[in-house]
Amino acid sequence: MMEKKFSSKSRHFEQQCKARLTEEFKDEIQSLKDQNDAKDTELEEQKEETKQARQDIEDTKKQRDDISAQKESLQNENKDLKDFKAQLEEDLKAKVDQIEESKIQHAKDQEEMAKVFEELKESESTLEETKEMIKGLYKNICPDFNPESKELKLNMSEDKSKNLVKAMGESKYSFGDMNRLQIDKISNEDHTLNNFLKNCSHSSLRLLSFNHSYLGSNGSEAVKVKFYEEGMQNLLANVTREVYLRHLIVDASDLSQIVKACVNSERLTINWSKISTSDSLDFSTPAQTKLQYLSFYDCGGKWCSEEWDKYPARFEKIILAIKNSSLKNSLNTINVGCCKISVSKVTELLAAHDLSHISVVDEKNQPLKE
Repeated sequence: MMEKKFSSKSRHFEQQCKARLTEEFKDEIQSLKDQNDAKDTELEEQKEETKQARQDIEDTKKQRDDISAQKESLQNENKDLKDFKAQLEEDLKAKVDQIEESKIQHAKDQEEMAKVFEELKESESTLEETKEMIKGLYKNICPDFNPESKELKLNMSEDKSKNLVKAMGESKYSFGDMNRLQIDKISNEDHTLNNFLKNCSHSSLRLLSFNHSYLGSNGSEAVKVKFYEEGMQNLLANVTREVYLRHLIVDASDLSQIVKACVNSERLTINWSKISTSDSLDFSTPAQTKLQYLSFYDCGGKWCSEEWDKYPARFEKIILAIKNSSLKNSLNTINVGCCKISVSKVTELLAAHDLSHISVVDEKNQPLKE
């Protein structure tokens, strides 16, 4: 019991002592705490300053590296500019040299051109003299020949026409614009005439009459057109108004070539001729044809009849060739007078091939005068 009382007093005394000591050193303890807090704050500030200093050092290093890189880049650019300048100067010098060479060459060319021009003037003068001489020779060969005329009539059964045709063919005579060329009394395989057709040129020819006045009778001396095909191609392409052919023997290939060659003519007449359509026909041309009138007048005679009345399919081949070419757009009239096939039958065939816009006539047609 005594021990318990003593222990209780002892604890109480201890607490009193602690309280007195705490009270006595309270200010000092508080001062120490404040000092400690101040130290902590100072340390934090020093840490921040150290961190910032390190960051500043890093930034400064980066800036220094960036400046070094920029400096190196500028040095490289400066080098490139120097190289570019050197190349530019070199190119400029080459251009200047080239211009100087061009000037020298131009001066030489001008001199050469002046010489050529003088030679050309002399040649033109000589050419005109030659032309006049040739015209004189033609006049001597054929007194009827007038080089200024727009018309030329040739009768191949007469020596004067034969000689004129021979001289023109050999000299490759060039006609100007002509109104009419008429070639009559043509014989089979006349090499002189064929040479004339192949070699002579025409600027423009309105009317062509080929063999209208013919040799023989009833086909006895009908001209096989195939022999003259090459020369005819050259001639027909220049005709603008009418091509009139008579007393010929024409097969399917010949007819195709003739129609195609007449691409610039408004009218084509094949008269009193034997026209065979045993093979297929082709009238197609690269350009739109101008042909408006197509006549087979009098191709039903005894010597030349293909019996189109009995065998209309033979004539139908012509219609099919029209349908399959640009003729279907340009052609407006077909003449079947004296062809032994009726207007009504041809009209029927045209309608069957959607060509009803093309008229069919039965009329006699002579070569146009104008």
